[in-house]
Amino acid sequence: MEFLVFTLDGPMSAWGDISPGRQRTSWSRPSRSAVIGLIAAALGIRHGDNESLGRLHDGLSLAVETLRRGKSLVDYQIIEMPTEPGLRKYRKEHGSPPPTRGASLECPETHTLPSHREYRVDASYRAAICRRPWSKGPALEEIREALVRPKFQLYLGRKSCPLALPPKPECLFADDVTSAFDRYATLMGQLGDSLSSGVGRILREDTSDGEIWSDVELANKFERSAERRDVLLSSDVRRPRRFSVRREVLLTRDHSASILSAPAEEGPQ
Repeated sequence: MEFLVFTLDGPMSAWGDISPGRQRTSWSRPSRSAVIGLIAAALGIRHGDNESLGRLHDGLSLAVETLRRGKSLVDYQIIEMPTEPGLRKYRKEHGSPPPTRGASLECPETHTLPSHREYRVDASYRAAICRRPWSKGPALEEIREALVRPKFQLYLGRKSCPLALPPKPECLFADDVTSAFDRYATLMGQLGDSLSSGVGRILREDTSDGEIWSDVELANKFERSAERRDVLLSSDVRRPRRFSVRREVLLTRDHSASILSAPAEEGPQ
């Protein structure tokens, strides 16, 4: 199988959980929507292009390896929001609710709300993707070139979380996704030996015991499974984004062909 493997490393990252309202929590590992969104940004696909985003989501299988979980950091913010009377007045005047965040601040009445947003600090991951048989999206080599020279800014879940290192994407062949991560780790270790101490340390990160969570179709054997609502259904800039549920599994590094069948749910950590 052909895989595209790349690195996601930054001082801060945020992998959103289901968090309506003022509490914005984060998972300890990247979500599918965040990784596919990063690829879409590299390719130059804009928000609202549901057809192109849908081809990416439908045509790619994903696995994520955690090198460092990092630590949780909760940031306190305040948000200016329209009041209910202000929204009613806006709808009466314009015939529809505010289409954007900027438009909502034009409501005649606003108020301030506190917000708590969780981030992961000093976390590092590697992601692997492969094309599904029915994929109509871009080839892996095209995605690799886009990650090297992205059209839009790449970030780790939120715009305030830029990458600390280039993603270093590599296309390679392997029997399974675990082997793909191992081969990539070897390549990065060789590259890290030739670079400065700080960058080299990150590239040489030991992954022999790193957790790998993947889409079910990439699993030969797994320990447990979890459900995440992170498959993008709609990215209309004028409406809240909608997501569907995906099942992901925690792989073992034993290359046995058997599959465990008893799922166990896991929540944010």
